Amino acid sequence: METPPTKGPYTSLDGNHSWQPGIFRRIPWSGISALFGAFCANIAAIAILVASDGNLITAWKYSPTVYLSVSYTISNSLIAAAFSEAVTLNWWMKAIKQGTSLGDLHRYWRYGTAPMAALLSGRYFNFVAFAAVFVAITPINGPLLQRSSSVSDSTIYSLVNLSFPAAKVIVRGTGYISGRAYDVPLFTDEYNPVVQAYYRNDAMPADAAGCPANSQCSGRMIGAGLSATCESSTAPFNAASTLSNGSINFATTDVFQSKFYWSASRAPGNVSLNIQYKNTAPCTGNLIVKNCTLQAATVRYPIVIDGQTSTISLDSSTDIFDDEVLNTTEYSIQIYGSETPIGGYAFALSSRYNTITHLMFSGAAGYTLSSDGPSGPQFANMEDITDTTMGFCKIKFKDPTPFLLQQARELMFRTALAQGNSSTLQAINPASEAKVASVYTTHYPYMAGAVVINMLAIMIVLAMFKGYWHLGRNISMSPLEIARAFNAPLLADQNSNAVAIELVSGADGKPVRYGLVAGPAAAQPHISTQLWKGGEVVEMKPLPSRGPSPGALQQHLEIADSRIVEPLRT
Repeated sequence: METPPTKGPYTSLDGNHSWQPGIFRRIPWSGISALFGAFCANIAAIAILVASDGNLITAWKYSPTVYLSVSYTISNSLIAAAFSEAVTLNWWMKAIKQGTSLGDLHRYWRYGTAPMAALLSGRYFNFVAFAAVFVAITPINGPLLQRSSSVSDSTIYSLVNLSFPAAKVIVRGTGYISGRAYDVPLFTDEYNPVVQAYYRNDAMPADAAGCPANSQCSGRMIGAGLSATCESSTAPFNAASTLSNGSINFATTDVFQSKFYWSASRAPGNVSLNIQYKNTAPCTGNLIVKNCTLQAATVRYPIVIDGQTSTISLDSSTDIFDDEVLNTTEYSIQIYGSETPIGGYAFALSSRYNTITHLMFSGAAGYTLSSDGPSGPQFANMEDITDTTMGFCKIKFKDPTPFLLQQARELMFRTALAQGNSSTLQAINPASEAKVASVYTTHYPYMAGAVVINMLAIMIVLAMFKGYWHLGRNISMSPLEIARAFNAPLLADQNSNAVAIELVSGADGKPVRYGLVAGPAAAQPHISTQLWKGGEVVEMKPLPSRGPSPGALQQHLEIADSRIVEPLRT
């Protein structure tokens, strides 16, 4: 049985080239620094996306995607650099381990340089192959980060200085009192355009309010308004065609009524709103009755100014009960022949909304339904009526109270604006500006995906550095360093533990070439198959002799001194 091959001669390790492993002595600073840089680039990407979220596009000279491109390019490049160093460390750590084969060294190198080879490694799949595949797919963080930021329209809020004139108390006349009944039959010339604009639902101009043209501004403005209080009750009714005693019921039932009322001689600062309506289908039951008192007051209105159209309006999401009442206003009793501050206002409401709807059984023709005014038909609900004779008894009505109170509120607001002038100019404070602008929007799920991929890649590569402390010098995959490790004759005169830069310095001038070299056939003292286990030969099988006999000339391919190399055909 033949013995295992013995080690050949080698250059002794001197003090300057001793094998010096150690945790602190062999820290792979370049790889760790690259991973730290990749981590910082990852944090920078997060900071860019968080900082840009909701920012106006005009606030950034370059879009966040430009900075993100720089960030993930740096990160991926640094991860790749760290992985390359980690592969080198793993190759050398594998080389110094017991039981390593030449195939193992080839595969470690191959997996570290060819991700496809790592993916197809099959039963040889190892952590280096896994890391190679993962690092290869890490650049998908680029598209994810690009998708993490987009441009969208958003409402931006900021403080703004607004001012607008509005009367805090209605002092000028809105109508004329006529006759002993103290009726108001006409509007004043000044107030009539206000009422007609209200009837037409014209927009209220706000040209000099100070709201920017591309914005919508909001705030609270003090002006003449209303303090509203309402009470509810019920009243029984019977609109059935026959009474309980069997007689025909020809009585008239007011199934709907809305009435604005004002008195010049009794509380002339108040307007009453009386409402009555049938809210269920049965022909008998209870009518809903509501009595509201609208007292003249000074209030703080929630208002909206549209800078694009230069118009002002009440905030549509609010109602009369959202107006902050500052104080109420009392008016003295007024007589016929004079102008009235509140009477014309009340007349505009009563002329528009006072309505009474009657229901009466008419015998063979069924029920007669009649209405005087527009509000009854506006709020009528016919869903339970199957015919328009006897079926009219099932008519019901929706509650008109919120609508009528809102109309009273809007007309008073218009009246306050109409009586405003330079002496009633007021600052609207606080006031805010809302404008629709293009902003950067961050999509955090995409950002999270990219960050997770980056962090996993960093941790996987970092794990590859485990065991670096077993190495005794700074190593590389330099062909000179690998050749010296295999004891190549060209480098036999170099120190066996020299680093790559020392090998380059010592052998830099040697002329070499790859080609055919002629020389005597080497003796083959180990012509056998050897099975190794645990560093010992456990079985040897003799093989038949192959090749020329020792001493015969033969040609082989080799990187050798260029003076003895025969060029290859090209």
